[in-house]
Amino acid sequence: EKDRSSFPSVFFLLFLVLTLTFFSEEENLDYFAPTDLGWPSFVRVNPLLDWSFHDIWDFILREKLPYCELYDRGYTSIGCTKDTKPNPALINEFGQYHPAYKLKDGNAEREGRT
Repeated sequence: EKDRSSFPSVFFLLFLVLTLTFFSEEENLDYFAPTDLGWPSFVRVNPLLDWSFHDIWDFILREKLPYCELYDRGYTSIGCTKDTKPNPALINEFGQYHPAYKLKDGNAEREGRT
């Protein structure tokens, strides 16, 4: 695992993590949490733990926030290039992908990850 202890501490006074409910249930996260081992000591703030996949997309679209263009190409969960692909639940009859915000089942968000 990468040693992050040498990262400039000024950037880690407060670290905002936008975490979906999926991860909070899986990792048992809280709204305020200490960093993981190997990271400089700071408090992570997880304000969106109770938001669903659709809550987040509704907010992004309503507020016209910028986001990565891969979401418009059918990606719903973005990781490294080796294990990320467009979500098969978003493919249409012409073999093209709908944008991520069109995903009907938010629980299928990570189906594009291998």
